Amino acid sequence: MQDKEYAAFGPWVYEIDEEHEIPPVFKKHFKQENNHAVLLKIPINMERRNLKPGMHMYDYVIGAYSDYVFIMQRNGNDVISKKVYYSEIAAIENSIDILRGNLVIYLNSESYCIVYNAVSKDIIDKLVEVVRRNMEETEIDLSDYNKSLSDYNPSIGFNNIYASLSQNIENIRFIAYQSKKRIKYKTAKFLERVTSFILLPELTEFMILATSKDLIIISCGKNINFRNFPIHKRSYLYVPFKCITSISVDNDDIYKDVLQYKILAGNNSFIVKASVQNSSIKKLNDIIAAIRRLNGFE
Repeated sequence: MQDKEYAAFGPWVYEIDEEHEIPPVFKKHFKQENNHAVLLKIPINMERRNLKPGMHMYDYVIGAYSDYVFIMQRNGNDVISKKVYYSEIAAIENSIDILRGNLVIYLNSESYCIVYNAVSKDIIDKLVEVVRRNMEETEIDLSDYNKSLSDYNPSIGFNNIYASLSQNIENIRFIAYQSKKRIKYKTAKFLERVTSFILLPELTEFMILATSKDLIIISCGKNINFRNFPIHKRSYLYVPFKCITSISVDNDDIYKDVLQYKILAGNNSFIVKASVQNSSIKKLNDIIAAIRRLNGFE
């Protein structure tokens, strides 16, 4: 008898439907009603040539419903299920690094990190959009913020990202953009000067956007790069204003003329670093002040 799951297996994420059925190991544990907005099965991180008929080929089944996300995770021959209400989600992030995709659902006290093949980014984006639409909602007036990036001359890649997000997310606004910028160590000791000359540290690109309900941080996955090493990663982080419990702004401990912004959401912290000469900092500081007033932690 043919193993249908093995015959249909590819390295990509499928929406579960009549053609792509729920994997057998998950089926007996799946008791949800058929009213999901999206229901996905996410394969194991293994090449097809290393698989054999009868093996488990999927690690997760994830469904987004009106009030919660239902996460089923395979653990050997067993399945661990959890219902995560949208009010429990502090942030959600989807990142791509060449062919490696990484979806992270941040809760207040834990997180789910799900690796997938980046060819399935569009379908994961569909899940992310359903989740972010349903996460905690409070509104900030964005009428003073621009829709245009023309004043800040972002790279072609980040310009394209903004254009794509603008088509899919209503009323998105530009907040800040940091271009790649060479920086120096604070100390003037000989060893640090030599290290700086050899490593050539630089700030990486990031862009901060906002809707009336959440902050959107597009980054390269790290704040500092060295020797102009190629970075292929792009991270999309969505943090609802309501979930932000603290934002601090400090001078960086190591690098000269660099500001560190630290955003806390639940027990999760997210950091971006910007040049003090960055002309978009004022708008970033303005929205930080608005979030502080909204959540009462000025």
